[in-house]
Amino acid sequence: MRLFVALVSAAAAAAAATRTLILVEFEPPTRDFAPFRGEDARILAATSSQHERFSQWLQTESALSSFVQMEPSFPAIANLFSGRVVSVDDSLTLVRVEAGLQRWSEFKALHAVKSIPAPLLTRFELPQDFHTAKQSKRDTHSNSLIGLDEYTGPRGNGVTVCTIDTGVDYTHPSLGGCSKIGPGCRVSFGYDFSGDNFDPSASNTAEPDDDPMDCNGHGTHVAGIIMAQSTNSSNPLAEGIAPNVTFGAYKVFGCSGATNSALVISAMDRAYRDNCTIVNLSLGSDVGMPNSLDAIAADTLASYGMLVVVAAGNDGALGAYRIASPAIAAGVTAVASVDSSDSFGRTVCIVGDAEHYEMQVTYSTPPVGLFSTPMVKTGFPLNSNAANDGCAPYPPLYFFGHAALIRRGECLFSVKAANAMQAGATAVIFYNNDGDAPIGSVGSNTSIPVYTISQSSGKYIMDALVAQGNGNVQLSFSREDSLFYSIDSSPRVSNFSSWGFGGLWRIKPDVSAPGGVIYSTYLMSKGGYAALSGTSMASPHMTAAYALALSYTDSVIIQSMNLAVVESLVRLTSNPARMSGGNASAFASVAQQGSGLINIVNITQATTFIYPSVLESRVTPWGNATALGAPETVVFKVNITNADVVAREYEFSFIEAAIVAVDDPRNPIILPPPPQNEDHFTVVKVPAGKLAVAANDSAQIDISIRGPTRAGMHRLSQNSSAWLFSGWVFVTDEKGRRYTLAFGVRCPTKTRPGVLPSSMSRFRVQRLHRTHPHRHSKIICSSTCIIFFRLRQQLLTSFQPLLQERRRCRRLSASLYRPL
Repeated sequence: MRLFVALVSAAAAAAAATRTLILVEFEPPTRDFAPFRGEDARILAATSSQHERFSQWLQTESALSSFVQMEPSFPAIANLFSGRVVSVDDSLTLVRVEAGLQRWSEFKALHAVKSIPAPLLTRFELPQDFHTAKQSKRDTHSNSLIGLDEYTGPRGNGVTVCTIDTGVDYTHPSLGGCSKIGPGCRVSFGYDFSGDNFDPSASNTAEPDDDPMDCNGHGTHVAGIIMAQSTNSSNPLAEGIAPNVTFGAYKVFGCSGATNSALVISAMDRAYRDNCTIVNLSLGSDVGMPNSLDAIAADTLASYGMLVVVAAGNDGALGAYRIASPAIAAGVTAVASVDSSDSFGRTVCIVGDAEHYEMQVTYSTPPVGLFSTPMVKTGFPLNSNAANDGCAPYPPLYFFGHAALIRRGECLFSVKAANAMQAGATAVIFYNNDGDAPIGSVGSNTSIPVYTISQSSGKYIMDALVAQGNGNVQLSFSREDSLFYSIDSSPRVSNFSSWGFGGLWRIKPDVSAPGGVIYSTYLMSKGGYAALSGTSMASPHMTAAYALALSYTDSVIIQSMNLAVVESLVRLTSNPARMSGGNASAFASVAQQGSGLINIVNITQATTFIYPSVLESRVTPWGNATALGAPETVVFKVNITNADVVAREYEFSFIEAAIVAVDDPRNPIILPPPPQNEDHFTVVKVPAGKLAVAANDSAQIDISIRGPTRAGMHRLSQNSSAWLFSGWVFVTDEKGRRYTLAFGVRCPTKTRPGVLPSSMSRFRVQRLHRTHPHRHSKIICSSTCIIFFRLRQQLLTSFQPLLQERRRCRRLSASLYRPL
């Protein structure tokens, strides 16, 4: 029995006292208790009887009953495990509460109930003629980025998708236009766990009912990305990716404000009972912990045979190790965001410019009210090619009353924006340093507007500053948004997307999907359609892609395997995306995008399966800080199975991502990858020549990864104490189909206790085996760094052993996947 002490206060129950919510887990109500789908009358009766016994017992315990109260507004947990939410008077210590509850013979554990913040909506105001003027199928979903424009298969038929969000506006024409949910409507089922007024930070309590009507907008936007239908009465530009799925919606947020993990877990529990195939959670806490109850519940849900897709988080401006929970859970698919190829913005010109030159300006968060007409100032020297522009603090009040014009590159946008704001800037205008494409959405973590322009526009304003004097140039913005089509076709990771890695240096996020400036359905009361940004928009792209893959009957790999293989196939068929900031020609770190941008055509047309699908490595915070010997080389045994009816030949290659120094996770240093001929850095060795594999046969290869030497890391920086090295190994057949194996290494230059970020300091190796017993590990020590490599399952020589292993793991999970 363990007490999770990171508790979040519930609403004030009275003026003189506050109460804290906790979730009480019970022992299984029957010896053969197991998770069940649908209405298992016997198990349900046993669970209900147990909950009633607990309620009656609590009333007989006078020492507890006046301090511990059942919370009837929170549904009983009956499918993933057996438990109830109670509230505890803060005048009673939690140690006494646990000691008192232990007197009940069926008590198992107490768990935290934590707050989950409300979804942040970054909404773009659309031009009045947007819906009629834009006739192209290339909409701001950027569905073409995931290959949907080339996909001709079924669109989610026979797959049940559920969302845990703010509900859905089911009266929307693109979402069915029904007056209620139910059979025959696009929203077939659902439940409202919160009510419209629920907010754990206020005195409002949950008011559950059977109507998950959205009054926020976030859930409706997410639903549209997944399954909006194009009809004569709806907007053809807002068609979803998988319009033929069966759809269910669970509402866990009120109209505004936060929710808590108890409601989210209740919704997970209900999703399992309702036979959802895939569940989407576009939500999460600010900093994820894999031992938090919502993460463990999501892991449990995945282990019981459901695809769980979760937004990675929008804290990219805060640096490394910010994956949200439950996205940090090992068994879920955590989704990062790449920017849409289109963007919203306004035109801008220089006041008094004889040329009347109009420039395109984009932004991440639209400023409130009309755009201002700021005076512009830049740093010194006045040079549009200046390096490190904005990376160092400016003199106090340097930009006072001016918008700061800053060149992209060398450090994070968030660092540059913060330095400008501290120097008194009223806004920041970033201009590109690589080609003449707009930068797109950026993360700033500041309270001032942040705009982005092209390289040529930046040079045009800089030339005006040289001619008129620094600080003497005034800009004028248009008063209505326009839609800009990007001439840069390279997908780029959104700056707002949260960085990994995850717990014990697990590769998180897992994959990426479009999330920057996405056009979809919105509340009918607020216009019906909107363009929003966030990993909340990326996650439903992945959910819908899963639905398409599961409905695609022509794939021998997908149809002959299980959901675990589909998850692996998604990673194997992803494509790395480039950075949005810093060195824009470099590929973004695996810690920022996982295996890369998903592609539905690659998933469904794959004829090869590779195991393992990702090469993960982790570094423990202890080791020999003085030894300077050669680093360890780790050899991965990789199995390649050709599921095609003809023989295939494979070639091997790899690329490295940008390397990242993470001494200060909030301000990582990002550098392009060093050349591979440098023996001091990461060395990846793949087979030379071609590998022939017969039809329906397998072959095994060795891929070796050696971490960088201490001398190599010192060449990068004498002061940095930890670096992230990552990249991708490519396996390409003679038809040009490419399969991707992501890898990542974290190595300290100065091994010492506490090198792990504070948010991860409580992780222990033992917890990995308790949350994922089927994942095998080995520790490989070197004098440079201790690298912890994990394989996802035992090495397979054909498809059948993986199926047998997965079945064995599910049997184990019935006892080992319980929340601790």
